[in-house]
Parts: sequence; structure tokens; C-alpha cells
Amino acid sequence: MNCCPFSSPAFVRSKMPKDIINRVLPWCMVALFFLTTSDLYAYEPDECLNCHREGSGKSVLHMSVGEYESSVHHGEISCMDCHTGVVDDSHMKKRGSGNVDCGACHDQDNRHGMGSKVMGASPQCYSCHTRHGIQGKDHPASSVHPDNLHQTCGSCHPAQTGDTGFLAWLPSVQIRTHGKQDFACDYDEEDCLGCHQGKAAHGEETPLNKRDCRKCHFSTDDRIGVVGNIHPKSKGKKDTIDIIAGAVYGVVAALLLMGGCRFYTRRFYQKHGKGRG
Repeated sequence: MNCCPFSSPAFVRSKMPKDIINRVLPWCMVALFFLTTSDLYAYEPDECLNCHREGSGKSVLHMSVGEYESSVHHGEISCMDCHTGVVDDSHMKKRGSGNVDCGACHDQDNRHGMGSKVMGASPQCYSCHTRHGIQGKDHPASSVHPDNLHQTCGSCHPAQTGDTGFLAWLPSVQIRTHGKQDFACDYDEEDCLGCHQGKAAHGEETPLNKRDCRKCHFSTDDRIGVVGNIHPKSKGKKDTIDIIAGAVYGVVAALLLMGGCRFYTRRFYQKHGKGRG
């Protein structure tokens, strides 16, 4: 069955004036063109930045142009390569249209926090690598550079990085005073990936650097090894380190109290003893 009215025999035999045909047919062709090519249109980066640059009042979602221009993605891929759900103006009303699937280009899966019992607690790639200012891991400005890991990991794990919690700094003393056997390796308690290799970072066994802490401190089945848990947990059941920290705190507090009492008692007796003499 031919669905095109312009090619039907009835239309050909009709007495419709040719000037009407000449006026209608071009518009039909234009409409057909836009219907078949509308999905091929893509925003240019300048169009995206026009709305989403910092300071723009055209969108509530802003980005730092400077960070983006200095990132590894600038000049290599366009906005549309990552934000594949943005195809036309409808993305402004469609929630989640700008979501990014990093796995489309990167083979590394994100299994970080998959074992969390809290719904929605698993971080996304940008939680560690940032959204638009992504740098290579060896770049000083990279969020996963060893010098910046304390801040990056501490944003989700403040107790484990010693930023808050009940004597949370105590485990770092244990790491810092640990006798190292390989003097060629730079051990640093703030370099979280020195101990927490691929299993903790991406959820895979592949090591991320040459640190060999796991050789002694973790068994083959990834259970805690020689010294037990180093970091205290901020929630839930207390670990051994929490109990030790509490004991140390109590002993220190008791010694300070006893020392203060003894100091003022001796001063009291010395003062009144001399007065009587």
C-alpha cells in the first residue's frame, strides 16, 4: 500500500492546479528533512558553557570553566560525548538527562562502597575524581594524587582520616611509627591508597601502586590480617582500637587529675607549713 498521496494515481489524475502542488511539495520535503535529521543535532561546547558556566543565570547547574579547560578531557571529547542524554531543549525539564556513564569509555568499573548497608551510600566516580576538573593521578592538582588523598577520602571517611571522632588520630600514630623494611618506598599515613589498594578504591583486586602493606596486613581472602583493624569505625559496633583509645583517654585523664591534685596539695602544705614555722 502506497501511503504517499502525491504518488497515488488518484492524485495524479486530479485536476488540482500545479501551482498548489509546487507550493505544498517543498514544505513537505522540509518537514520530512527535519523529522529525519532532528536526532543528529548536537550542542556545541560553547552553547553548553553559555548556560552552565559559573555566574550564568540561565541554569542552576554550574561548572568551573577554568577547571574544565585544564582537565584531561578538554580538547579530547565534547560535552555531548559524556552527557549523551542531552539531545535537545527537553533536557532542561527531564530529570537525569545529564547523567554520565564513565564506563562507556573507561574499562574500570566502580564498585566502591557496594557493600554498604546504607541505601544510596555508594559513591559515584565524580565523588573521588571530581566532575569536570579531572587530572591524571600523577598530576599535583589531581584529587587522587597521594598528596590530596587525605582530603578526598576524608570527605566521606572523616574518622578514618583522623579529622573527627573519638581519638581518631591514634591509629595514624601506629602507622607513622611503624618500622618499614623497604626504605625506597615512601610510606605516609595520609596516603590512603598506600594500604587501601584496588579492593578499597574501585572494588577490584588490581593494585594501584607499589605499596606492599597488604602483603602482611591482609590475608588472601581480604580479611584483616596481622594487627587487626587500624581505623576506628564512626558508627556501629566498636572495634578493638575504639576500646584501646577509650582506655588510653581514661588513663591520661586520670593521670592529669591525680597530678593536678598532688601539685595543689603540695603547694597548699608548703604554703601553710611555712606560715606556721
